[in-house]
Amino acid sequence: MDHLKNLGHIKRGERSLARQRSRLTAIYSFVGAVIVCVVLLASWRIVRSQSTVVPAGQRRLSEVTLTWRCPQGHEFEDIGSAARLKCPHCEKLSDMTADYVCPQHGDIPASIRMRRDESGRARLDRVSFRPGVWRPVRNVVSCPDCGSALRPKQEGRLALQESDAVTP
Repeated sequence: MDHLKNLGHIKRGERSLARQRSRLTAIYSFVGAVIVCVVLLASWRIVRSQSTVVPAGQRRLSEVTLTWRCPQGHEFEDIGSAARLKCPHCEKLSDMTADYVCPQHGDIPASIRMRRDESGRARLDRVSFRPGVWRPVRNVVSCPDCGSALRPKQEGRLALQESDAVTP
């Protein structure tokens, strides 16, 4: 009989041990899930903080402060506009400036003019690398010396491709 009592006690002990294992498993699962959530949140915040700069094509032209240059060489800062602005020094019409990069020739400063398309969005229309010499922009801005496709310079002033539509 004592032997049978011990069997009942063992079964109760096994159940108690199984409950403890079950609790430990639940605790470890919960802690693991919290750690995974913290890691995901931290990585999302890091990625989000790196992408806070909105590309020029997604901002309104009126939200961007640009450098403008008149034919006399005066430069001034003002908001972007599809219309040409008057120079505050000499009252001549000014154009926006932009920086591009050629794979062969490096940085190339330019003057740009915008036009409004049918939907009212401002699009790059013409570009000038030399004073008074304007070239229409078709699909991409190309280097005036070698004809290579130019890419907008990332830092510094605004640079657009024709495909960049800027909301007025």
